[in-house]
Amino acid sequence: MCKFHKTVAREIATNPVNGIFNPARYAVALVAVSTFRIEQAMPSMFGCDGYSKYELATDKARIAVAKSNMNWHRETADQDMESLRRAMDIASYKHDISIKGLNLPKDPVKDTAFLDEATVELFTGYTAPGYAAVPLHLKAQAHKPEFEAIRTAAETFMHNNPETMKALARRFETTTMQIFAEAHQSAHPVLVGVYDKIPGGLRNAFRSCALCVGGGAGGAAVSHVGCIAIPAIAAASGTAVSAGTMAGLMMFTAPVIATAVTYGIDKWRGVKSSAWKLGCSAALAFGIAAGISLTGGHDNHGGNEHDHHHQDNHHQQHPMQNPGLPADEWKKLTDKSTMCTTLRP
Repeated sequence: MCKFHKTVAREIATNPVNGIFNPARYAVALVAVSTFRIEQAMPSMFGCDGYSKYELATDKARIAVAKSNMNWHRETADQDMESLRRAMDIASYKHDISIKGLNLPKDPVKDTAFLDEATVELFTGYTAPGYAAVPLHLKAQAHKPEFEAIRTAAETFMHNNPETMKALARRFETTTMQIFAEAHQSAHPVLVGVYDKIPGGLRNAFRSCALCVGGGAGGAAVSHVGCIAIPAIAAASGTAVSAGTMAGLMMFTAPVIATAVTYGIDKWRGVKSSAWKLGCSAALAFGIAAGISLTGGHDNHGGNEHDHHHQDNHHQQHPMQNPGLPADEWKKLTDKSTMCTTLRP
């Protein structure tokens, strides 16, 4: 599932007093928040999983945020979270919300196959495979007997109080806006520009959220393109060394960094990294690096003529002036105080 969903679910499942995380409550919350999908508010971002800040910082993403009906809900944040945790407490009184009671794997956060299936198959309303143009609805009965326990628990959590789904929607929107804003503010403009040059078809082929890919070979390279191609992106920018030197360097370092970053991302997501998956990610990074080298990714760069130190200082002084949109528009899209402040009905 997406970072947008997982962040909300983890927050609901974490005790605010002692910080203890409950994976069974996380599973129920994740099913519930899967009612909402990124493409419902931002159709052009269909398939975005929230883990690549370069994807979230592109002009396409910024325009999608500006056109969306998503809003910040800072004024109700504490109240919403208290309401959601109370709803989970009520559901836990009525159902056995435990690993065993919900038929979950021993570690549902790392072993994602069960929840990947639940968050899709327990809902109706998809207008195309993996695509939901409108909010989804929880099914009246699970598609398989082993999923009925989590379906009924999620149903109680979602519908015990009519305000619960409103609070969940606001929390999903605020979290989504926050993730986009953080990406906008932290992604380096040069790297965002080069990420945009990676063929769209290649990037689209590895979108994970809409494809609902779990572990194994099918998830080997999923949605890591924007992250594991960092060596290739740096090489394409030609900021520090000559094109030939950087091209040779990236061919060696890209697979190494890809493996490390893939492992780190999977650990953050709670997904187990297999040797096959890491190998495929390394191979993908090598392929991207080789492709950029062979297609003359450095033709328009002056190698040693670039002052990398100067660029870094410029970025620090003007962190919100990415190319593509005027500075005032860029600020508007990433400033919490001005970005989408009207409440959605």
